[in-house]
Order: sequence, then C-alpha cells, then structure tokens
Amino acid sequence: MKIGNLGKLITFSVSGDKVLTFDNMSQTVKGRWTAHSLIGKKPRSEFLGADRRQITFEIMLDATMGVNPRKIIKKIEKAAEKGRPYTLVIGGEKIGRNQWAVESVSEAWDKVILDGVLVSAKLNLTLLEYL
Repeated sequence: MKIGNLGKLITFSVSGDKVLTFDNMSQTVKGRWTAHSLIGKKPRSEFLGADRRQITFEIMLDATMGVNPRKIIKKIEKAAEKGRPYTLVIGGEKIGRNQWAVESVSEAWDKVILDGVLVSAKLNLTLLEYL
C-alpha cells in the first residue's frame, strides 16, 4: 500500500514484501525579519515576508524489508547534488504549494556484511521549498 512519494525519486510504501517508510517528519514555517537600530531605544522590527519552508524526516533502509539501501542512497545523494525539485505527496495530498529540493542528506550505515553488502542504513533528509 502506497503511503506517499517524493516525485519519482522515492515511493514510500508498505506491503508483504517491502517496507519503505519515514519517521519523525517535521516542517518549519517561518517569516523573514530584520531589525533597525535606533539611538537610545530598542531596535524596530520589520517583517520582510515569508521564508522558504523546510521539512526534515528519517528513512530506515533495511534489505530484510525488501529494499536495496545502496541503490536508494545513491539516488537521494544524486538528487541532493543536482538540485532537482520534486512534489511531496503523503496520503494522497500534496505537501505545501510548491515543490521540494533535497537540501541535504546524512546517512548512517548500521549493518554491513560479508563483501561490503550494506544491509541497513538510516537517512536524515532535509527538504527545502523550491521556488
């Protein structure tokens, strides 16, 4: 059963043969502010407008759950280095009004077995709103 996707980059799903999900998703929505100095008084705040949104989440990759950790890692690393935007859809609903770029990915290889086969890894993704 499909949970969602980040464009064609990655599809999150759960089935009898494959589990590829995410955890701890959080979104940051903020404004841009500046301060103007005043002599003898506190600075004056000025709202400049909305800032780009940011989403972070974790992905567990486990070969025993029907995924190929190295293949997925390579795809996500390439997306981060190329700066391609993707639409994020969770539960059939688009997240945000705009697309998202992989701003950064950090990875922890949890288990490597004989011949250097990566069995499990954890990725931390940061997506930045693409305008």
